[in-house]
Amino acid sequence: MMEYCIIFCMFTMVMFIVWQVLCRYILELSAGYAEELARLSIVWLIFIGSGMAIRLNDHMNVDIVLKKMPKPVQFFINILVYVLIIIYGYVLLVYGAAYTASSWRDYATNLGYSRGLWPLAAPVAGAIMLLYSIVNCIIYIHNFFRPNSKIMRGGL
Repeated sequence: MMEYCIIFCMFTMVMFIVWQVLCRYILELSAGYAEELARLSIVWLIFIGSGMAIRLNDHMNVDIVLKKMPKPVQFFINILVYVLIIIYGYVLLVYGAAYTASSWRDYATNLGYSRGLWPLAAPVAGAIMLLYSIVNCIIYIHNFFRPNSKIMRGGL
């Protein structure tokens, strides 16, 4: 589902940018709404993409340093990273939801949609990050203590 959302956001962003360029340089018209919707698409693309990176366990890390350390230190650092991501996801969820609720009644002047659609990406991504970080952390702990088990890393 997230893959389709990312593809949709990328597609709409590209289409709105192409439309705005065509309007500006070929049709000599102003399409201010296209820029606004392209920016909205990229905001959602970034937030949902970050949740997808957590789901696939592809978030940024420095493997070369971590692999040189002893296994118990690697375990501690990986658990610390998951805990920090869980805290970050919680902060995005709680404070993003509060900010979204406070800005929901403000409307955009160009198209009349709620400006709450912009910050709504934060609590959605926070919930996704929180869920998949917990799942990946449990899988990592399980695989550390039972290395021959069938549960694979990388989330659902």
